Amino acid sequence: SSIMRCGQPLIGPTNRRCKEDENILKSLLTVNRGAIIDTRAKQIAQNARSKEVPVVVHGGEGTDTTLLATSLAQVILDPDARTIRGFESLIEREWICAGHPFQLRNAHSAYAEGTITGPQESPVFLCFLDAVYQIIAQFPHSFEFGEEFLIFLFEHAYASEFGSFLGNNEMMKAELGVKRSTVSLWSMFGKGFSSGGRVTGRRKII
Repeated sequence: SSIMRCGQPLIGPTNRRCKEDENILKSLLTVNRGAIIDTRAKQIAQNARSKEVPVVVHGGEGTDTTLLATSLAQVILDPDARTIRGFESLIEREWICAGHPFQLRNAHSAYAEGTITGPQESPVFLCFLDAVYQIIAQFPHSFEFGEEFLIFLFEHAYASEFGSFLGNNEMMKAELGVKRSTVSLWSMFGKGFSSGGRVTGRRKII
């Protein structure tokens, strides 16, 4: 069975929660393994492609799950985003330049004890990489890269000698002189991560 829930927040504007919904979900998850599937990226892609309508996506500050949804929609719609260079460009444009706070979200690694930035720690970028991995598992020949490339990005997002994922935004990078003292992660990319998939000429939407 499946449960579909709209995009409303867990806690409403009057600071109330729906205990009935929470109890139903808890009882189901105790008996069976459950999975949460975010279908927003699919809906964005369908509206942009099939209905040919502009889509405005915004939530909160627009630097976390908003980026996740719009990035996945581009991976689904644009074959160039499924190449190594195109995916690099997507991350640079949609995550780094858009101001995803990597320093706050990724402060706690798997090897750290306790908390560093407290409640602001959240593996949003990891969720994006995992979602891309799930798409690759279904359409392996539509991507130029595979799991190894995603793991490489994940590791450098948490600990890296390169400057791409340092800081919370472009202003912080400028203040810390990140671009003067480090080089971009993308400068070392070659064909080492190619999975052999051919993206050119394949269907545009997956």
